[in-house]
Order: sequence, then C-alpha cells, then structure tokens
Amino acid sequence: MANPDRNNPLKIHAAASVAVATGRFREAEGMYRQAIGIAESQMGASHPHVAKMAISLVNLYEDQGRYDEARQLSERVIGQIDPAQVAIANDQMLNRLRELCRCAGQLDKAITLYREAMTYRRKVFGDAHCKVAACIAGLAETYRDLGNVGKARSLLLRATSMAEEAGGDSSSILAPRLRELRQSVLVPA
Repeated sequence: MANPDRNNPLKIHAAASVAVATGRFREAEGMYRQAIGIAESQMGASHPHVAKMAISLVNLYEDQGRYDEARQLSERVIGQIDPAQVAIANDQMLNRLRELCRCAGQLDKAITLYREAMTYRRKVFGDAHCKVAACIAGLAETYRDLGNVGKARSLLLRATSMAEEAGGDSSSILAPRLRELRQSVLVPA
C-alpha cells in the first residue's frame, strides 16, 4: 500500500521539524528540501506556502552557521514570491516572509509585501481593524530592523491606536506583539 503522505509537503515539513528536534539535522535538511520541491510543483514556486517550507530550512542553515546557503535560499524564495498571494496571507506567514527578507538582505521587499497586504485588508475589513493594525505592526518591526526607529515608533503608535479602537479578541491577540515592539522602539537604548 502506498503512503499517501509521501507527497504531502505539510506532513513532510512536520516530520522534518521532528527530525530537527531530535538532532537528526542531515535527515531534516533532506526532508525540508523535499517538502519545498513538492510544494513548488503542487502550488507553484510563487506560492507563500513555499516560503513556509523554506524558512525552516533557512533557520536550520543559520543554526548550523551555513549563512551563505541560508541567504541564497532566502533570495531565491523572495525573488519568486507572488505579492498578490502574499496580500491575502495571515500574519504568521507575513512574519515568516519578513524573516526571509531579512536573511536575504531585502527588508525593502518586506515593506512592499506588508503594504500590499495592508491595502488588501483595508478593502476587506475597513481602515480600523486589527488585521490592518497587524500589518502596520509588521511594518513597524521591519522599519525597526532597518534601523529607522522614528518611522517604527510612528507606525507602532498608529497600530496601537487602531488595535485599541477595534477592540475584541483580535486586539488581545495583537497586544503581546505590540508590547514587545513598544519595548524595542520606545525604550531608549
């Protein structure tokens, strides 16, 4: 009987994560590569789920000090990502993409992706919604990472105000992220 999971990139990715947790790094690398390849062939190389698979391999490379390989993979994935598909992605995926952009040395690309997502979310949810505030928080984090603390501070205040105005469960989910961001951009170094 054939194993139906052998072509499921999400299951292979999960198995690779278990391999990392148990110290089987070489095996994990192979499984991550397999998951990326299958995701690219099933969904297309520009699909955000490819980035989901890739960030785990990038993290493995970085943990092993293989920075050139991590950067090359990040550059490849970021270079083929479809901004229209990213626009509808969830916050976790946007954060992963920002991490890939950081590794690729292309945080300006992360700004573009967040702005596209914010435009989409404004159309769907309106201007004062926690999902829009989350995009603004992501932009603030990106500007912070670029060293533009003034812009990060301005965006943080806007995201905080918007989250408070929107209220609800989504606001409480966003609150810890805003607190962490507040500590990194409002507290003098």
